[in-house]
Amino acid sequence: MSIDAVLLEPPVSTADGAGVPRLVLVPATGVDVGVAAEYPNKVDGRLSIILVGLDSLRASQDEVVRAFERYADGRFVNEPSALSKAADEL
Repeated sequence: MSIDAVLLEPPVSTADGAGVPRLVLVPATGVDVGVAAEYPNKVDGRLSIILVGLDSLRASQDEVVRAFERYADGRFVNEPSALSKAADEL
């Protein structure tokens, strides 16, 4: 597999107080997906690629979650407890 996971990260606080959840792709180790993986994700710190902020999609967050749960074959991570625990450890 060339993709280890797709993560739904919780909103990231910004200086203006805004923030949106975003989808993050975690490529498999040593795999070139054509884009540099430079973002350390909040789950386990592996270098990843931010795909999109959910505010730029027409679908609701729930619709996005349902679609990834259905089609990502177990590689979709949407566990707020896992995300917040991993963020605390970084």
